[in-house]
Amino acid sequence: TTEEEHRENQVKIVTIGDKGYIVLGVVSVNTSFSTEELKSQWRLADTILRKDNEWYICMKIINAEFLDI
Repeated sequence: TTEEEHRENQVKIVTIGDKGYIVLGVVSVNTSFSTEELKSQWRLADTILRKDNEWYICMKIINAEFLDI
C-alpha cells in the first residue's frame, strides 16, 4: 500500500478532556440527515461531534481495568 492509503486506513482518535472517541466517519454538516439518523447509519456510533463544518460520527472509548484471576 502507498503511504497515503496507509494514513487513510489508520484509526482516528479524538480526545476531549479525559474522554476519547474513535472516529467512524466524517460528514458535512450540510447533509440532509439528522445527527440521530447519522448515528443509526453507523452500527457502533453513539456520539456525534462537530468541528467547523463537519460532523464526526464517533464511538466512545471505554476505559477499563482488568485483573488476572
